[in-house]
Amino acid sequence: MLHDLERIIVPDLDLEAFDHLSRLPRLQYLWLMSPEPPRYPPSPKDLPCFPSLRIFECESMEAAPNLLERTGKSLVQFELSSRSWRVTPTKQMFRELYAALASSCTHTLLKNITIDKPWRKPIEPTQLELYVLSGEDLKSLLCFQNLVHVSLAHSVAVDLDDAVTLDMARAWLRIEVLAFPSGESLHRITPRMTVEGVSAFAEHCPLLRRLSILFDATSVPKPKLTLWRKKHRRASQRKLTHLDVAYSAIGGNKKEWSRVADFLRSIFPALYRIEASKPDSSADHQVSAVYKAWMKVSAKFS
Repeated sequence: MLHDLERIIVPDLDLEAFDHLSRLPRLQYLWLMSPEPPRYPPSPKDLPCFPSLRIFECESMEAAPNLLERTGKSLVQFELSSRSWRVTPTKQMFRELYAALASSCTHTLLKNITIDKPWRKPIEPTQLELYVLSGEDLKSLLCFQNLVHVSLAHSVAVDLDDAVTLDMARAWLRIEVLAFPSGESLHRITPRMTVEGVSAFAEHCPLLRRLSILFDATSVPKPKLTLWRKKHRRASQRKLTHLDVAYSAIGGNKKEWSRVADFLRSIFPALYRIEASKPDSSADHQVSAVYKAWMKVSAKFS
């Protein structure tokens, strides 16, 4: 009867049961709910490893790289989530996970990568360097040219820059949803990515519908003029409708807000909803001011 099994959700598996599942010819969906599954060794090359598996959901950051060696070959969708992370994932843990995805999954098949809410325990300010990923740490994922949905929640926001963002936009031409959720982390980084980085998605990602990303909007370039004094037209795309800016930096007066709104409208003419991270009651004045500024910009699109 198990021979025809296509979907299974299990709280835990021992090695024998895991090996048995890896041989099922029709199994397409596997969800391992345990936050601490054993570190299964790779299968011998002459044995089949989940020949039909398309969707794999896992709840252990530590075991995920090893599990992908067994499950990744035919995956279309990978999701890592947990209701109770044992530890707050460091940037080294994310590097190992992304390297495992790149080495284990077929680059033309994988379409969906989701990392959900990895922040749980407070991070000491003196240890922050252990958790902040750079754009370079994401480059191992650029090999997946058919990605459609990418949502990567990290312990602290990723420190992107315009160069990496351009590489990302050029690599993920079919992307429809791209999100770097900021979460509830108390640690805020100063974004290096600018509005030029945002415009890379308008130029290279014609199918992008939703974007959640942190950037610096304090400086918006003025439109260039040609010899005929006509405005230089930037690349624009007409699919994106939702933009989540988290706590992105922005200027402090109406003129600057208008320039940001005009710039975003020029590259995303279909945009009608802008969201920002709402501060809690303990937030300082600067944090609250940034949120209020983005709400002023958002009002121009409603």
